[in-house]
Amino acid sequence: MANKIIRAKKRPDQRRHDPIDVEFLRNGEPFVVTFQPAGTADAAALNMALQGAKHPDRALEGMTRFIGKMLANDDGVPAAWEPRPYEPPAEEPQDLDELDRAQAEALREQAREILADERDDDSNTERMFVGPDGEPYPYELLDKFTAFEAGSSRRRWRQLLDNDDDLVIEAEVLSALFEHLAALAANRPTRRPS
Repeated sequence: MANKIIRAKKRPDQRRHDPIDVEFLRNGEPFVVTFQPAGTADAAALNMALQGAKHPDRALEGMTRFIGKMLANDDGVPAAWEPRPYEPPAEEPQDLDELDRAQAEALREQAREILADERDDDSNTERMFVGPDGEPYPYELLDKFTAFEAGSSRRRWRQLLDNDDDLVIEAEVLSALFEHLAALAANRPTRRPS
């Protein structure tokens, strides 16, 4: 007798939920940010919500982390992306099987030296970074990827909570957002937060 396999439902056309407008206060003035909810919750998001229920002293942290996990991370620059310098790949011979290890290592070392020389000479190469799509871009375009508006919903949520000391979100708004996203995660009908 075969064991029963429990799997997530296949969702070839992941349903997108309607965007949500959330009102923050910056220096006492309303400031609205639109977020895109993610299609589903994962086990980590659920664990965060449960930890908040079990430990009231961590409820706020659990709630804000749950909200962050429930926001889309594919509607802009992903939350975990950080620019890193681009290093062109070293060219390797096509048929390494025919070369012995010493010859292959000598060729790699020679390629590293050539690349190091090119990087030292600013006139030959332009400084580049690796974008969120894995492609190289000149550093002049870095602001386009790190701008607040370019970030995914999850990235913008984290930026607001972690980096904006002048921003306030009222407890009632935070609670309504949490409840709305929890209902979406449970795939239950819900009303939009007001």
